[in-house]
Amino acid sequence: MEEGFEHTDRPSEWMDVFNDMLKTGISGYFDSQQLEEAAEEFLLNGRSADAIKIINYGLSLHPYSNELKMFQAEAYLAEGEIKTCLEILKEIINQDPSNSDALCLMGDAYLEVNDLKKSNECYINSFALNKENSEDLCLNIGANFFALGMIDLSLKWYQTAIEICPSHHLAWYEMAVCFESISDFKEAERCYKIFLDEQPYSQTAWFNLGNVYVDLKDYENAISAYDFALAINDKFESAAFNRAHTLFLTKEYEQAIQAFRDCIKLEGPTAMIYSYLGECYENLDKTHEALFFYDQAVQLDPNNAEAWLGIGVIKDLEGKTEEAIPYIEKAQKLDEENASFHLVLAHALDKLDRFEEAMEHFALALELDPNIPEAWLDYTDLAARNIGYFKAAEIMQEGLEKIEDKTKLLYRYVAYLLEEGSTQDALVKLEDALHLNYDNHAELLDYLPNVVNSNDVMHLIENYRPH
Repeated sequence: MEEGFEHTDRPSEWMDVFNDMLKTGISGYFDSQQLEEAAEEFLLNGRSADAIKIINYGLSLHPYSNELKMFQAEAYLAEGEIKTCLEILKEIINQDPSNSDALCLMGDAYLEVNDLKKSNECYINSFALNKENSEDLCLNIGANFFALGMIDLSLKWYQTAIEICPSHHLAWYEMAVCFESISDFKEAERCYKIFLDEQPYSQTAWFNLGNVYVDLKDYENAISAYDFALAINDKFESAAFNRAHTLFLTKEYEQAIQAFRDCIKLEGPTAMIYSYLGECYENLDKTHEALFFYDQAVQLDPNNAEAWLGIGVIKDLEGKTEEAIPYIEKAQKLDEENASFHLVLAHALDKLDRFEEAMEHFALALELDPNIPEAWLDYTDLAARNIGYFKAAEIMQEGLEKIEDKTKLLYRYVAYLLEEGSTQDALVKLEDALHLNYDNHAELLDYLPNVVNSNDVMHLIENYRPH
């Protein structure tokens, strides 16, 4: 044995020896098991560079140890030296083609450089060598692909784990997470339920299932799922908040208020909770309470756009539109990509006859989200009142090119064409509208009551009447 070290079987002591080695450069003899355990310890603690030094020294003592070479490859992988890692693994596999761990680590290495084809081939070969009791291998591979957003490959490996062990609850859980991530909420629901049959006290699974039900707009079951999560852990803040928010979505505002107050007891007041309380009270027409909570929200977080908007909306509802504008503008500037904020501001400006500014904000809102039929109707109505039907028709034509559901817009477009005197064009578009949705012709009659005096229009409507 070289200077400075005596052999010890106690791990804590010989790990101190390895740490001293790294500091002083003094070396000694160690058996391969000690070196493997040291390498593993360094890797577990994120000290891959130190692991490489120890392993390289170990290989000078035990040059044929594939176990040390495996740790060496893992350390180089952790350091991002993929080429070196792969060279080591190829050497191991050449010597031992049935080394499934080396093939699996090679799959990890190829995954790091986004070579998905080679990565999956390595994983398949590793799995083929160790099919029995390999469900944990499948889970690890699935997790690797999931981390890169390769959900299809991830799902295939989780499904393979379930084929090996149908009751493997972790595989069902990970499958549920995958399906949730790609918005396949029905499959996510199915997988979470299977997982919960085996693990009924998983607060996280109940919480996730509640979120899935919200996405499915099954609010009753969502609240039940959150209740289960809270029954398991009554301090589960996220479950309490999501439960309160779900009650808000169902318009159960009184219950939502109590639920949000419960959230304050758990996590203390937040601007978001105060803002939701304000909106609950606003929807109950309790404007005094609403303003109080909106004000509390902006005091806690001056960048809470929803609360600023809420203050502006209430002042507008109270007939104080001039006073409301600065609050709505504040909200809109804080969240410039929010189409609904531009629309609220456009309507308020319209009330004050600030036509050009209102037109600008309608245009900005519809640029952000062109699939809001009511916004196109209000925008073109503003144009019709202030510029004329020709401009209104021109804007509506743009809307028809952009929007997915054209039925409401078509009937209003017909009205504008009739009003500007383009009767033949109007009749062509009326046929299109009647073909798409006959019942919505009431929109035309409501907007333009005198159209009943047009024989051509009424004749077309009668011809398309369902028999």
